[in-house]
Amino acid sequence: MNRSPLFLLPALILLAVGVVFYLSGDGHFRYFCQDPDNFEHPSCIPPACIAAEVCTYMLIDLGETQ
Repeated sequence: MNRSPLFLLPALILLAVGVVFYLSGDGHFRYFCQDPDNFEHPSCIPPACIAAEVCTYMLIDLGETQ
């Protein structure tokens, strides 16, 4: 059986899209303190987070005034 390379094109496209979604890291937070579960963690509360600039209020807008 001789299959045309065009026959495999849709499968390759789907595979490429799947790899991109897998590598995009969806569902993960770039910074530890962006995760709502870690808002009260000692490393996310000033003054511990100020030097690295990873305090929750620096990373996301919670709608609070400072």
